[in-house]
Amino acid sequence: MKLPINLYSDCRGLLLSADSISKKIKVIDHQLIKEKLTLLIQTCQADLLIITDFIYELELCENEGDLKLLLETYGNNSDSEDG
Repeated sequence: MKLPINLYSDCRGLLLSADSISKKIKVIDHQLIKEKLTLLIQTCQADLLIITDFIYELELCENEGDLKLLLETYGNNSDSEDG
C-alpha cells in the first residue's frame, strides 16, 4: 500500500527522539518525577514502536486481503471499508 512519503522514517525518527529524551530523564534528581517521566516515555516508546511496525507492515500489503489480515492482526474493531 502506498503511503505518504517518509511516514515510516518520520515515525522512526520520533522513536529515536524518545530514546534521547529517556536518557535525559535519567539525570533528573527528583526520584518521583524521574519515575513518572520514565513511565510516560516508555509508554510513548511502546506506542511509537507499534505504530512504526504497523506502518512497515502496511507498506508490504499488496491487496485488500493483505490489508484485512493486517487490520485483524492489530485488532481492528471496525467493519467499515474506509481507506
